[in-house]
Amino acid sequence: LFAGRQIESALRADYEQHLRDQVRLLARTMGDQVQGADLDTATPAAIDALLQSYAGQVEGALTLYLPDDPRTPDAPPAARGRPNFPDLPELTLAFDGETVVVHRADSAGQDTLYTAARLEYRGELITGLLQLAVPAHQLQAQVLRSWGALALGSVLLTTLSLAAALWSARSITRPLLTLRDAALRLAQGDLSFRIARSGQDEIGQVADAFNGMAQEVQNMLEEQTAFARNTSHELRTPLTALRLRTEALRYDPLDAETARRYIEEVDEEIVHLSNLVGDVTILSRFDAGRAELGQDEIDLGRLAAVLSAQLEPLAHARQVELTLAGCDQPLLVHAGLSHLSVVLRNLLDNALKYTPAGGKVVCTLGQRDGAVEVDIQDTGQGIAAEDLPHIFERFYRADKAHSDEIPGAGLGLALVKSIVDAYGAQIRVVSAGVGRGTAVTLLWPAA
Repeated sequence: LFAGRQIESALRADYEQHLRDQVRLLARTMGDQVQGADLDTATPAAIDALLQSYAGQVEGALTLYLPDDPRTPDAPPAARGRPNFPDLPELTLAFDGETVVVHRADSAGQDTLYTAARLEYRGELITGLLQLAVPAHQLQAQVLRSWGALALGSVLLTTLSLAAALWSARSITRPLLTLRDAALRLAQGDLSFRIARSGQDEIGQVADAFNGMAQEVQNMLEEQTAFARNTSHELRTPLTALRLRTEALRYDPLDAETARRYIEEVDEEIVHLSNLVGDVTILSRFDAGRAELGQDEIDLGRLAAVLSAQLEPLAHARQVELTLAGCDQPLLVHAGLSHLSVVLRNLLDNALKYTPAGGKVVCTLGQRDGAVEVDIQDTGQGIAAEDLPHIFERFYRADKAHSDEIPGAGLGLALVKSIVDAYGAQIRVVSAGVGRGTAVTLLWPAA
């Protein structure tokens, strides 16, 4: 509406300016002819013929007013030096050299636009007025056309805006609906479904976040499934051995030596089960974030010496030389004694288990960059390059061919990694390859 009113006002101003320019131009042109004619003897027919010659150049009716014009007998007498022209505002102002447009009804009652200009002859004003009368409906028709064009443009613009809004809404809702469907499928157990990214905007980022979440959920569930499957397998093996031994002790007549050996094997399996349950319990606490981190001040060198002494019988039984170095000065760290003991015991125990008879395991302690460093190097069977990235995974056994010969459930390094990460420490395992030994470096923040 505002734009329409502005356009209407501009059209009216332009149209009125056009009428004023047109009547002034005709007044100059006609003034040259009238000044050269004998107006005193000109008949009304001659004057009408003169006006008729210009009728095709205008959109309305032309009227020429001359002094003492016989066609205007009702004109008022001259006043203040003015000829006896009709007392009309456009004529009065035109005589003074001013051109205006007046809107009023004509003799037939039709809305008409009137304007007038004083005749000119060679740039000089002469006594004579030219009036132009144009029906107002011509201006109204232009105004209506402009309103129609504006309305049509508004309809088209509104249609395009609605189409753009619908397209924009669909571009937003479509990926949201896809995201909803994906969430429902994920809730129903379809963990493999992923959302195709539709762009680089926020919706695309949400899709990436959803895909990442779905992948994490899938990985977690797969890990939990594998964990449960491997745990049940690891529990089933010693339980089967226990059942066989206890049934033999219960029902079969055994000599004293065999019975004693069976009882020792039962005791070993019970210890194995106890260690396995303990490892699983600690892992579950770290996974759930419920593990209580200790802040005891521990001398890592002294702890390593104690554990080495405890593992010496195992090293002797496997004919492996276990050497400890760098324990001549206190190496203080903050940790839980049980957690730190699990870390060192598992690392030393792994080195001993995977080092064949005649090999060596060297544990060296020291300080580096504000941390206590523990280096454990062995001359054992080493680790293949393709197995190195997986050694901290639960139940992963690098040497699958001999996994049944080497005791353990494959939880030791996974437990070590959980404890090390929880305390903000670092661990690194390096091996030159199969048969070339393994080096483990543990960096624990110093107290």
